Amino acid sequence: MTELVEPPLKEAWLIRNTFSDERTFGGLVLGDQVLHTLEPPWLENLVNKSCIPAGRYRVNYLKKSYSGKYKDVYHIVAVDGRSGILIHKGNLVGHSTGCVIIGLIKGFLGSEPAVLSSAVALERLHGWANRESFMLNVVSSKNFILNGTFEV
Repeated sequence: MTELVEPPLKEAWLIRNTFSDERTFGGLVLGDQVLHTLEPPWLENLVNKSCIPAGRYRVNYLKKSYSGKYKDVYHIVAVDGRSGILIHKGNLVGHSTGCVIIGLIKGFLGSEPAVLSSAVALERLHGWANRESFMLNVVSSKNFILNGTFEV
């Protein structure tokens, strides 16, 4: 009997590189393209307040979030102590309760730091992922090792 073997999932990297008490910026590396990310700051993994811990996560496509609020999104699963963590469109850190917001560029809305062109960024993510599952490696730029590898 032949055993069915699933092909390996694509790999993406979320590299956090700018930190403050109010927000965390980074880049979502999808092969040869990079989208900007915006998350809440690290607050010891506090539910609905903190960005998620560094680590390796499976990400599944959802036609709509479990609450129904967000459509055409990605769910980051098995985050320790957390649930409902999504990658979705938005612009300001206030649009996230622990989720990852993506955009094409960093900028400002009014005087508040933001990611912009979020809907276009989500379409680029769909183009890369084909609305299928992938693996996400979340690291801080502080974890970069000089030989070009990452430590999670």
